[in-house]
Amino acid sequence: MDKENKRVWLVAGVAIEYKGKYLITQQATGAFHEGKWAIPGGRIEGGATILENAKREVLEETGLKVKITGLLGILRKEIKREKEGDPAGPLINFLYYGKTTTDKVITRRGEISNSRWLALEELKTFPKENFRPIMEFVIKKLEDKRTFPIDIIQEDIKKNHNL
Repeated sequence: MDKENKRVWLVAGVAIEYKGKYLITQQATGAFHEGKWAIPGGRIEGGATILENAKREVLEETGLKVKITGLLGILRKEIKREKEGDPAGPLINFLYYGKTTTDKVITRRGEISNSRWLALEELKTFPKENFRPIMEFVIKKLEDKRTFPIDIIQEDIKKNHNL
């Protein structure tokens, strides 16, 4: 196993609701998971909590300010490199639920190529082959209408995020 495969990738995403619809974004040409649709999110950077990183990623990718109100779950999976430059190795994905006050999305060039607001029923019938793998989990959690309180992990992060 090469050194890069030993790296753990931490990412955060947010299922954003506005007036009963959820935002999905399409990865741009050349981006990881090129052409696939998912909730907005991205890599966690040091110096900020996971929650702060999730909000930052949403703002960077969509121009939206989001109020995060719940944790959908935390997923771990092994990712395989699809092409040179893509990440590989263990990935831990923190998936949140939040709301916004507008549906006006400003997509970030080079990262996101398109966006759509879809009702839950539309998400459930969206072609699965066009989704990133996490979307099956996200849709199931949205369908269950249950989230964990965000402070379930936030308090530990506030105390220990500089370790």
